[in-house]
Parts: sequence; structure tokens; C-alpha cells
Amino acid sequence: MDKEMRGEVDMIRQAKAEDLERIKAVAERSKRKMNDEGNPQWNGTYPESFYEDDIHNRQLYVYEIDGTIAGAVCISTEGHEEYAEIPWTYKEPYLCMKRLAVDPDYQGKSIAQSFFHFTEELGKEKGIHYICADTNAINEAALRLFNRANYQFVIEKYQEGEPYPFRYYEKKINL
Repeated sequence: MDKEMRGEVDMIRQAKAEDLERIKAVAERSKRKMNDEGNPQWNGTYPESFYEDDIHNRQLYVYEIDGTIAGAVCISTEGHEEYAEIPWTYKEPYLCMKRLAVDPDYQGKSIAQSFFHFTEELGKEKGIHYICADTNAINEAALRLFNRANYQFVIEKYQEGEPYPFRYYEKKINL
């Protein structure tokens, strides 16, 4: 039976202030699973400590299934601090995907891929045809996503205080 016949509704929408605690809970569960799998990419209060500002700046989006928040992603026109040092192919406005979290209970349902596609569509809407992103070099799930979504590897670089390098990716999209 497909989703429509079961009455399920999936959607990506802009996050609201009242979503914040549920989004933080999704990120915390996702972070716990990552750490259990040997991926310490997210530690301390990251990414939860950024979500309030992301909502305020209208850059946070959630994937919702029947009213349950199953994932979140920040889509911004600004990258992380080190992005200025990365030898990107293009010197033009870009969208940056960051802080993508999917609740472990909903992983394997193409939610992250949906966020990748949504980012491309948002770029087309805004007239921005370039996307940049990064991940920890040991985040196998994210590396597979970048590969499946046809992102191009740019560089691998260590960040101060991080035990593993980060990999930087880009994608040019057709408007």
C-alpha cells in the first residue's frame, strides 16, 4: 500500500520557532547514532546550538511525516568560516547545506536525498545554481549521499582541533 492510500503526508517546510525542541531532539538522536557508529563529527552542543539562529534567519527546513519531524537541514547562502579557504570551482553565489540530521527511526526513507533535491529546487527558485557542502571524511553515509547526488569532490582538509579531515563538495545545477 502506498503512502497516499495509508493517508501519510510527507513534506519539507520552513522550520518554525515552535519546532525547535523537536528538531533538537532529532539532532540529538542522530548524533548519538553517529557516535555509536564511530563517527564523532558532531560533538558538544553542535548542531543543536545553531538551530535557533537558523530558524530566526529563515534557513532551517524540516522534513515532516504526518506531523512528526523526521529530519532537518540548514540551507544558507553562507558556508562555514573555512569556506573562504576552499578552492571552489566557481566564485559565485551559492547555497550551502549544513547541519542535516535525520531521526534514526526514519533513516533509510530517502529523507536526506529529498533534502538534497529540495536544495537544488530552492537554488533554481532563487536563481542560484551552485551548491557547496562538507562532511567529515569518516561520515560514510554522507559520502554516499554526495556521490549519489552527483556532487563533485573539491578537497580534503583538516580543521583545527578535529581528529579527522573534512571533505568539501560542490554541485553546479541547471536553472
